[in-house]
Amino acid sequence: MGTSIGDSNFSNYLDGPLLSVVLATPGRFDTIRKTVHCLLAQSIKDRIELLIVTPSHRCLEVEQNDVADFLGYKVVEIPGMNSIGAAGVKTGLFWFGVC
Repeated sequence: MGTSIGDSNFSNYLDGPLLSVVLATPGRFDTIRKTVHCLLAQSIKDRIELLIVTPSHRCLEVEQNDVADFLGYKVVEIPGMNSIGAAGVKTGLFWFGVC
């Protein structure tokens, strides 16, 4: 699997996350921004861990203001990923739904 960056220190929270969300984008953060903002509107936003799957964290361009209120976030790189389906196949994760 690829590399990861971000605030992944979820173990500091005794209760841990109430919800783990995996979002995949073959492009920039703008493609998932609306969904991330819908997650931030939830009353449990400070108990949500966000995992973003992308081919390159440099191209993703995550702004800290967009993820600061979550329990934590992690960007997982999968080089060569060019679609959301490819992300699911390469990681073994499958998910459905958007806001």
